[in-house]
Amino acid sequence: MKIGMFSEIHGEISGAIADLGTFLPYVLGAIIIGGLDASSIFITFGLMYIFTGYFYRIPIPVQPMKIIGAAILVHHLTAGEVAAAGIMMGLTLFILAITGLASRLAGLTPDSVTLGIQAGLGVSLAMLGIKYIKTDLLLGLIIMLFMLFLFQNRRFPASIAGVVGGTLLAFVLHPELHWPGLQLGFYWPHLILPAWTDFARGFTLAYLPQLPLTLTNSVLVTAILAHELFPKQSEKVNEKNLCLTLGIGNLLAAPLGGFAMC
Repeated sequence: MKIGMFSEIHGEISGAIADLGTFLPYVLGAIIIGGLDASSIFITFGLMYIFTGYFYRIPIPVQPMKIIGAAILVHHLTAGEVAAAGIMMGLTLFILAITGLASRLAGLTPDSVTLGIQAGLGVSLAMLGIKYIKTDLLLGLIIMLFMLFLFQNRRFPASIAGVVGGTLLAFVLHPELHWPGLQLGFYWPHLILPAWTDFARGFTLAYLPQLPLTLTNSVLVTAILAHELFPKQSEKVNEKNLCLTLGIGNLLAAPLGGFAMC
């Protein structure tokens, strides 16, 4: 019994840490490069994690919307434009949930279109990464090779190792750096009301390319995997509920300065 409990807890911890492997790079990039508010992002994500765990009662990943995250880094979206994209995405998912059109709409987008968008943004992020590596060539090359070595390692996510290891190595290679001052306190989300002009770039650069990926990966694929892995506990995991929870979550998080979530 104790062995089984330890194995279960170990699996939960491993899964949570592995989930951070895709969560942290996008979120840290949005905060450091995009200038988004850290408190807003982490508070809204934390609330969404708590709610999905309580509602679905099985492991449901909550992640940044990858294409919107890439657009923040590549196209330098502002906080207002990110909020506008989140509001549009949340409203769309909410309408799809109450009308029951999620599955049908997802089937209209060819896989080649979704994969092409992902590949194109991946190339853009790679070029951006090369640009930043050039600013500190030694540190960048060491971290890149270190992450390539861990790329297929399932116990130690390469992205987390890169973030933690790269930060520590930066202080070793550059003794002139200083740790930032930390002050304990309560930091609440910052309200962001996007202007009408924010919806233009938010629509074309973030919302439009993200929608088909969200409908396929975050809704259809999540529902299928949940029923395969947890056939007895996944009755709540269906296209309608996923669209509903994602829609409401993004509608609430976007005006609070949160990152679009899927």
